[in-house]
Amino acid sequence: MPRKYQYTYTKVQVQASSSKYEHPGSWKRSANIADRRMYQVALWRGPKFFAEVTAHMTPQASPYSGDYVIYVFEFTDHYSYVGLTFKPEQRYKQHMKSGPVFEHIKLCPTFEYKLLETKLTSPSSAIDAECRWIDEYAKNWTPINTAPGGGTGVVRTAWTPRMCYDSAQHYATRKAWYLGDQTAYTHAHRLGCFEACVAHMPRYDKSKRKWA
Repeated sequence: MPRKYQYTYTKVQVQASSSKYEHPGSWKRSANIADRRMYQVALWRGPKFFAEVTAHMTPQASPYSGDYVIYVFEFTDHYSYVGLTFKPEQRYKQHMKSGPVFEHIKLCPTFEYKLLETKLTSPSSAIDAECRWIDEYAKNWTPINTAPGGGTGVVRTAWTPRMCYDSAQHYATRKAWYLGDQTAYTHAHRLGCFEACVAHMPRYDKSKRKWA
């Protein structure tokens, strides 16, 4: 459904649809096409509207029943990446495809992957543990983390221009930054600090057909 039709439906109609579901995820993945449409309408109307029509809902439990894990990549050039996840195998594969670890492997392909802590059962204890390990490694290693600790998948980080700038410094080109850390790249645009973040990166001069 084109986004221009988001105001075709009234709030009462959207609420009537949302009232059938206990979780936002259930509403989003409903087998009823009309209800899925209403979910999109609620999103398009903005965070405040969405919060109002889902006020009766509760967050859906994670399909993963295991514990959180704190891990680290120790590179032989003495750089490190400390992370937090509840799906270590899946997260490891993601690191091998994109992100700061993927980019640093190009510079230093030898590293050791370690599990620092396991069996962390609550998000709060996992966040505290990750932040503690990041600080500990920063004493003797050069961190390549491009975002602060605390990303468990249920806790969102409030991005700042400084965080975007710090992320950009790990990349030589805009394309490399986009491929390596799309989250920071996107927030830099939203926060209006993109040009400052990429000031050290070369810009392609179309008129001269060469990199400036």
